[in-house]
Amino acid sequence: MISSEYIPKDQLVRFEKIKGSLELAYNRVIESLNDSSSLPYIPNIYPIPIMITRISTIHARMIKVLFYSVAYPDKNNYERFAIYPTLTLIERLPNYLMGVIGHEIAHIIALEGKVSVSKSDLYSILRNRKENAKFKEKKAEMVYKYFDEPISSEIARWNRISMRKDIEEIVSNGVQQVNQQAFDRVIFKEEIEKFHNFIRSKLNESEHR
Repeated sequence: MISSEYIPKDQLVRFEKIKGSLELAYNRVIESLNDSSSLPYIPNIYPIPIMITRISTIHARMIKVLFYSVAYPDKNNYERFAIYPTLTLIERLPNYLMGVIGHEIAHIIALEGKVSVSKSDLYSILRNRKENAKFKEKKAEMVYKYFDEPISSEIARWNRISMRKDIEEIVSNGVQQVNQQAFDRVIFKEEIEKFHNFIRSKLNESEHR
């Protein structure tokens, strides 16, 4: 399912014009899986008009990291992941959508579709990209074997270009940037406390194992 739930009313017409590109990319990624059992469920996609920003300190330097798309607990089923791509990414970089969606699907496969039980795992997708580039690449390579061509190459291409400054400017221009806490409030709305309780229960489970 591709939902327009988070698209503002004044942007719905704009979204409908580009939704087809997202659907096509999504279907091609799913169809490219050469082992259908590798993906335990088909994740929902919720395009969003916001973008997560994280400020990190590396060697005494402040680094701002933007997340154009994230695999994160589904608002309707916290035990499953959904994909939350930024609207401008879909609109401005349609030729990279197969790589974007494939990248997020790869994360879900690597986690066996399960929302992780520790805080570090649950938010691993939001770690600093530069600090964890080698780790993520190694983990991703183990999963790319599940995708036929050209999807595996499209994922690799997106991984390369997503770090570029010009791509950051294209996607982020005019987009509201929020921290993770604000993102949670937007996504889970009146269910935010229920989501927080879910996280706490997962942490308690991991501590007692």
